[in-house]
Amino acid sequence: MAASVRFEILGPLRAWREDTELDLGPGKQRAVLAVLLLNANRPTPTARIVDAVWGNEPPENGVNVVQKYVAGLRRILEPGRSPRTPGQLLTLTEAGYTLVVPPGRLDAEVFTDHVTRARTAGRTADAAGHLRAALALWRDE
Repeated sequence: MAASVRFEILGPLRAWREDTELDLGPGKQRAVLAVLLLNANRPTPTARIVDAVWGNEPPENGVNVVQKYVAGLRRILEPGRSPRTPGQLLTLTEAGYTLVVPPGRLDAEVFTDHVTRARTAGRTADAAGHLRAALALWRDE
């Protein structure tokens, strides 16, 4: 089930289904996923993905390369999906690709939620607890 996938970007990029870490594929495919996660739940135009992943040296067939990496990500993230059926987790619209990430399934979002709760906590001890929980999500410097 797509909802069981959770993502970590506060440190090395990782994705998990239940307790199993997913093999996200080659570096550029992982970079495409990172761009989609930074724009989670919002359409990301293919041109923006190409620019973010390849910068000043985009491939001539950038749109096709992004399609290839998205297809690879769909196989990893939605392994039970038939290749001809639309994805539920990674979709394409006229506005671009959208990676649907349910609430609480992206560590950066959980981090932001803890920081927001710390700011609005009435007691210093509660605020400190939320800040400790937020900092604990980071897995690298």
